[in-house]
Amino acid sequence: MVSIRALKTITKLDFIFLLTFIVLACETQLIAGAWVKEEGRYYVKLGLSQSQEQSYTSPIGGSHFLQKASALSLYGEVGLPFSSPLQLISSLSYKTIERQTADGSDTYVNQGLGDTELSLKYPLLLPTHLFESQINALLALSGGVILPTTPKNLRAGQEASRYDEVSINNRQLISSIDRGDVLYLLSIDSSFNWQALWLSLSEKVSGSAAGTSSYAGNIDLGLGLPWHSWIQITWNQHIFIDKPVKTHTTKTGIGLGFTAVANLAFELAYFNVTTSEQGWEDHSQINLGVSLRSL
Repeated sequence: MVSIRALKTITKLDFIFLLTFIVLACETQLIAGAWVKEEGRYYVKLGLSQSQEQSYTSPIGGSHFLQKASALSLYGEVGLPFSSPLQLISSLSYKTIERQTADGSDTYVNQGLGDTELSLKYPLLLPTHLFESQINALLALSGGVILPTTPKNLRAGQEASRYDEVSINNRQLISSIDRGDVLYLLSIDSSFNWQALWLSLSEKVSGSAAGTSSYAGNIDLGLGLPWHSWIQITWNQHIFIDKPVKTHTTKTGIGLGFTAVANLAFELAYFNVTTSEQGWEDHSQINLGVSLRSL
């Protein structure tokens, strides 16, 4: 007679065997991290993000409103014509922020072009086997700027001018699209992959002459699946410092993607977002994306 313990052991062994088979049978989907495009190769992604309605209650009382935010973004990478691998990265977005009082008596909508990021990525470590194992490792360094392409009257610090332009009763409803500062940024990215598994780590710091600074850490853990698809788990934390104020936002989520035809892919991701800024409740965010890459 087979014991229940033995059945559980067999079940565990079957699961491990199945997982190992999937990892060995599936192709690797290294779509992010430290990879640097060769000359002429490219990757372009059009994305749409939509945040769940978020509630804000003033810590000192007297102000309560709901916020909805969305963004249409364009991200691109292209390998430059140099003897050493060098990649240009660019991203920009069009953002919409809507705030409404809890009773619906007052509404404020702000929308416009966000700031633009331009940077160059250079490989510090080309794909190599880690400690003579089957694990491939890469390391890359990026440097660049975030340019204030957000119109002046939509930037942070310009709330007074926006308040004068619109007729609302609650100044708390005023929102900015982006900072509007020239930011200098530096990022280091590392990627590791074994068969269809990959792990990407990214650390980014930025600062401006105005004294603001930020830090962002990102971890992606992914698995290639059959039929040119993949699943990915993401953790991201962004810390913003505008002395003496320091706030951080954390996003955790899961995403799915698949290549439809040749070099065209679709992605869907769900995130839970938490913030340390007083008054804001946690909320969720949905991201949709379509990407095109060179073959």
